[in-house]
Amino acid sequence: MLITNLLNVRYLSNFTGSSGFITMTPKKNFFFTDFRYITQVKKEVKGFKINEFKNQNESIKEFCRKAKLRTLGFEAPYMPFSFYQSLKKALSPTKLVPIDGLVESLRIVKDKEEMKKIKKAISILEDGLKGIVGKIREGVSEKDIVFEFEYQLRRLGAQKLSFDLIVASGKRSALPHGIASNKKISKGDLVVVDFGCCYEGYHSDVTRTFSIGKPGKREEKIYKIVKKAQSIAIEMINPGVTCGEIDAAAKDYIKEQGFEKYFGHATGHGVGLDVHEDPRIIKRVNEKIREGMVFTIEPGIYIPKLGGVRIEDMVYVTESGCEVLTKNIPDVFEI
Repeated sequence: MLITNLLNVRYLSNFTGSSGFITMTPKKNFFFTDFRYITQVKKEVKGFKINEFKNQNESIKEFCRKAKLRTLGFEAPYMPFSFYQSLKKALSPTKLVPIDGLVESLRIVKDKEEMKKIKKAISILEDGLKGIVGKIREGVSEKDIVFEFEYQLRRLGAQKLSFDLIVASGKRSALPHGIASNKKISKGDLVVVDFGCCYEGYHSDVTRTFSIGKPGKREEKIYKIVKKAQSIAIEMINPGVTCGEIDAAAKDYIKEQGFEKYFGHATGHGVGLDVHEDPRIIKRVNEKIREGMVFTIEPGIYIPKLGGVRIEDMVYVTESGCEVLTKNIPDVFEI
């Protein structure tokens, strides 16, 4: 098996650099990296024979030729087609076997050490929002909030942001991924704030929606609907329930309230070494929830020319339900 996805490489070997791959055979495991990371690899990576390469692709070919492999599994989603063609030609008659999701199926259940890192990434968000929520007010631009928020998260120990922070106000809050603009927040605006950070490789992801001053009747209505839909979905979480059933629980309630066409994305996604990973909480996924999974529940309603609401929390699946990991992050509507 050839492992080239760097997140999967990290999961299997503890390597935190940006250049490396793994080959696993029935007898021995090999780790390959370039000159820049040799010293780092010797400190981080255990249980692998370490090799240095000058050209990754040529090194893969050379190793496989010398090993005289009859079959080689490879991570199909992460290998460029052009390299697959050259590898197939170089290794003939070795059979190349495409593999999808093998390591990810291991990553989907978190252990105690992973949970410590995820919870720390969440605690950074908690403290960061407490330090910034008072600045989300009339007259402040979306970008100014993002700049201040990123500073706070970095100051509190975030390794990096998990994604470009989303701050979208007024009519722009109807954009599910409304990256911050120069727009200044006005009284009565809905403000969607979607934020996440990374700590020692593990991510957090939370969304809150605020009303600047007293909300309008329709804005308050959709907020309450989204909040209820999220609550219904969280109550559904239990080992054995499918991802699709959780998604349907949130969407069916929003449909009953007459807002079906305004909620078009998944109800949630896994969070770990990647901020968007398995499991996918969406209708077409029949995978059953298992104890130890971590994922988001984030229903939303987005009405063009009015605004939008999304509320997102992270949950950890227990043997009899779930724990809401982000329950201590401020969740007020009117500010």
